[in-house]
Amino acid sequence: MADQVDYLFRLESMLEAQLTETVAVFQNLSDERLLQPSSSGGWSIAECFEHLNSYAAYYHPKVWKALDKLSVSETPVKFRNTWIGLYFIRMMSTDGSRVRYRAIKQHKPVAINDPHEVVSRFIQFQEELLKVVKASKNKPMAKGKVATSLSRLIKLNIGDTLEFLLVHNQRHIQQASRNLWG
Repeated sequence: MADQVDYLFRLESMLEAQLTETVAVFQNLSDERLLQPSSSGGWSIAECFEHLNSYAAYYHPKVWKALDKLSVSETPVKFRNTWIGLYFIRMMSTDGSRVRYRAIKQHKPVAINDPHEVVSRFIQFQEELLKVVKASKNKPMAKGKVATSLSRLIKLNIGDTLEFLLVHNQRHIQQASRNLWG
């Protein structure tokens, strides 16, 4: 069982690195570059970010709601990932396997008219997620539950949900980078 502050520091570091990379690499690309189809037949850069935006739009309000239900803890909080949380985190992790998954219907990118707005929205979602991580500091994240977008019956605790979102983001930021350089 890890100290929750250390866990959140690791998540915050991941989040800040993703935010920095998005601003530095993708924010000022041309519309054409953002919309250019992948040479491998996958999503364009803008479609990668639109996919991530759909996850943020689904999960962020649910995480805030779960956090709001928790009381601030007066003692240091410990955190441990659950087995199901680790399953989803490892499934999306870019370490090792490059298994391709098909996005469920509600998370497939739709037609994009303004690719810069898509990247801008992603940056805003990341800044909001940073606020979520900071707000989680003194709350027992393991007790708050968030239903997954796969099924309302499958629930992850807040910490697992945050880490899942970040490894999922990393997966698609790397995909967008491959589109840029590959």
